[in-house]
Amino acid sequence: MAEYNKQYTPTLWKNYPLTDTSINAYRLNHLEGGVNENDNRLVALSEDKAEQAVVNKMVKTVTLNKDTGVLTVTLLDGTKTTYDLDVEKVVANFDLNSNNDLVLTLADGTQKVVPLSKFVDTYTFKSSGTITFNTNGKEITAFVPDGSITLAKLEATVLSTIRQYMLDAQTAKGQAEQAAENARGYAVGGTGFEGVSAQHFANLAKRYAVITDEAPKDNAQSYAQDAAKSAEEARQAAGCDGTAASISAVDVQGLVAAAGGNSDVQALINAVADRVINRLVAKGQIVNNLLATEPGNVLDATQGKALKEYYDRLNSDLDEHFMMSPDGVTAIQSKSGNTWRRLQVQMINDDIALFKSHDGGATWPEVKTLLTNADFRTSGVKLAEIFYDPLASSAVIKWTLSDNLIYQMVITDQGLRYDRWNGLTWENMWAK
Repeated sequence: MAEYNKQYTPTLWKNYPLTDTSINAYRLNHLEGGVNENDNRLVALSEDKAEQAVVNKMVKTVTLNKDTGVLTVTLLDGTKTTYDLDVEKVVANFDLNSNNDLVLTLADGTQKVVPLSKFVDTYTFKSSGTITFNTNGKEITAFVPDGSITLAKLEATVLSTIRQYMLDAQTAKGQAEQAAENARGYAVGGTGFEGVSAQHFANLAKRYAVITDEAPKDNAQSYAQDAAKSAEEARQAAGCDGTAASISAVDVQGLVAAAGGNSDVQALINAVADRVINRLVAKGQIVNNLLATEPGNVLDATQGKALKEYYDRLNSDLDEHFMMSPDGVTAIQSKSGNTWRRLQVQMINDDIALFKSHDGGATWPEVKTLLTNADFRTSGVKLAEIFYDPLASSAVIKWTLSDNLIYQMVITDQGLRYDRWNGLTWENMWAK
């Protein structure tokens, strides 16, 4: 709708015989112009006005009954609509009953009972043929049974590496057999071994047993020594039957015999093949970061130790920092060295929160009332929580009155404190 400013100024008329306000064309046109402008504005207002049917659906008033929580909306046509905000269902207080259930008291006085077991998740560790779990109290141990890692669990590159080692072993076997054949040739001669075999040199030794005119500088003793050496080589080579088992070798790595001891080629080949096929794990498949997603990866021993230490610490934290106390009293306990601290909810003479401590004893000699029943019960509570914060190593009881007003009671190894959230940050109210 357009905005209009004042556009007409009335004439201050004077009676006769005064003539300074006489009727003339200027004053008549002034009247006509004012009437015309008012007519134009009436037409514009008529076009911009809201229909009565639409206006009737607009809200005239909104009222709230604070006792019942009913919101009443009245329209311009008199129609009224009510909305029940269910304020009687808001949690006004909470407590623990004798069954260790959380009892929520609503604004209308009704109660809802919630078992504390609803706040604790249960995890089940199932053993399989590949990995087995054992429990000892609250300690869980995982281990891999002997022989549980089969070829099916190995990654493709590992299998490929093992097969390559098998091929290399077969190649080594062929080379050993070729060496045995060469040894036989050097012993008795044959095609390709003319003039280099032991037999050939034995014949030469026999020929030059005596000094002749053909070899005046040679002597029988020299040839006898050569013959003896060649005869020994011939004796060793003559024992080769064409297999690697008949060829002696030195076990440098101690695979079959003691390191540096004597063995044979076939025994060494078998030992290498056994390690490649049955014992080899590729270095790249040993996981040390808990990020592997491929099946068949092997857990590094140091990482397994770190996992065990983490589970032990987690179980220890749960045992010492957030637990039902062993004497059957509903409490949250914290341990620092040999000193225990406890936040205990207990209905005794209107006292519902007590702090107790002891140093290694079976009793709790130090008792101090922190809150009374009147202090603790707060109407209008929207949310109540009891939980353990592992990052701060603290147990927390928190109740929320509004988005910008939250209270919490925190028990740590250093003591107990009471905080308030003001919408921007936590303010410490007191500490013990």
